[in-house]
Amino acid sequence: MLTVVPNPYTKDNGDWWFDRIRTTPHNEEINWVIDNGEGHIGVIGIRNIPTTPHLGYWLA
Repeated sequence: MLTVVPNPYTKDNGDWWFDRIRTTPHNEEINWVIDNGEGHIGVIGIRNIPTTPHLGYWLA
């Protein structure tokens, strides 16, 4: 799903995404942030849970 990620990716884009995952019901989408202790290094997510679930991820 990285085709929908803006480039360049700004802090405002990141803030929007964090707000979105905080407010999206877990029966629609679930996201886990990967943190190595120094900061976020990736995400794992599942979307379209009620219909056809899609697993996505990005690292570094």
